[in-house]
Amino acid sequence: MISQDLGSPAWTSALLERIRQKGPARASAGDWLRFVLASSEQGVSKDEIKFSRIAHTLVNQHGERDVLSRQQVLAAATLKPLMPRLQLTVDDTFRPSDTWDECASLIPGRQYIKRGLFGAWPASVYVVRYRHRSLGWSVVLARHTDLFQPAHHWWLVLDAKGARVVDQPPYGFLTAREAMAHAVQLIQRQYTKSARARHAPRWERFSLHGLGQYAELLVTLPSWPGSFSSRVHFPGVHNLLVHLRTNVCDADGGRRVLFLDEVQSDWHAMLATKEQPEGDDEGAPPQGVPFALDWPLLAMKFALWWAARQGLAGVAWSTPELHLRRWHGHNPPTEVYRRALPEAATKLARLLPLDVSTAGLLRRRVRPAAGQRWQVLSKGGVPVCKSFNTREQAERFADLTGARWRQELPVLWITDAHSFDRMPLFGVGDAALWSSEPNAAGHGKGGHPNGA
Repeated sequence: MISQDLGSPAWTSALLERIRQKGPARASAGDWLRFVLASSEQGVSKDEIKFSRIAHTLVNQHGERDVLSRQQVLAAATLKPLMPRLQLTVDDTFRPSDTWDECASLIPGRQYIKRGLFGAWPASVYVVRYRHRSLGWSVVLARHTDLFQPAHHWWLVLDAKGARVVDQPPYGFLTAREAMAHAVQLIQRQYTKSARARHAPRWERFSLHGLGQYAELLVTLPSWPGSFSSRVHFPGVHNLLVHLRTNVCDADGGRRVLFLDEVQSDWHAMLATKEQPEGDDEGAPPQGVPFALDWPLLAMKFALWWAARQGLAGVAWSTPELHLRRWHGHNPPTEVYRRALPEAATKLARLLPLDVSTAGLLRRRVRPAAGQRWQVLSKGGVPVCKSFNTREQAERFADLTGARWRQELPVLWITDAHSFDRMPLFGVGDAALWSSEPNAAGHGKGGHPNGA
């Protein structure tokens, strides 16, 4: 399965900000350890303290009386593995052909700098020997040696514009076949990032029908040490922490909101069924998975960030009653909709501040029928005409005929004052951690607290 990276907010850190603002300029390792552990009593998440690895470093790499500066303690934080990112599954059926046409085209020496090639004519020579038949990429035979490249001949990849591709070894490949295989991989990757790459949802048929544009958003931990792949929902997605099945739909007053149809964490669900070892060895990654208690809040923060980026008015979510009605007889998990998501919304609304209320979401009266077809229903739930071949056709007919239900659901409304480009990695923190002021803990789009 191929995923398209949608980015993330600039994460800030309550722990690092407390060290900056409240920590001593210099102190012993023992005093720093007590200060860090006591941060949990000041509202800092215990998960953040544990997985930042600061306490681990103070205990295992320093004596209790070693004097450390504030900057040394900040540098001990390893927060990069904790940085989640948002991804979207895309259609991976596109495969570039392996057909390459042989050619022999000498690259003029005056173009070396423009194309990103080493050396100068005539000491260095580059000849295009193969060109991709349909996409214009090329594989070049290079004759160039220097202190770092003793081999006299090697191969490199140029893109469709004839420029040297950055994402390859500095001195290319030993064989043309290796260079061609690498070029095909880069072409495939470029396609998934392009506008032509369509979202490929896996579970749309099980969503709440008739709401609007459907998407499956995946929260992953790409830099987490170790590897997890769900066997249930999205096999093949690396370190999938949470998945959100969403719809963009109309609410009262013509406002459009992001509806969280389903929020789940297969990773945490799997860990909850098995006993986890306590503690960790020196130098080893911490046991367990971060966000054990905070993953619904993390999902809500990502939903806010994504909704703001899409210009939507708020984030709505399902209710336990709606979930039980939809999955009658299948004993669906409801606690996340009964408690976790409402509590997350309340915490965010209290801090930022935002408004939480209920609103009517307009649903088209459609449902799946036999043979992968779709029906439009009357108010009484009876099909009003023959079934349609696709969901889009049925929803279009429902729009034309006014076949809609009104679904009352909770909504966290977004104000114009918030873009959510910055937010705390754990918990909700305080207002400063959501601020774009220079003294905030993180910096830059998708940045890392303290550069860790």
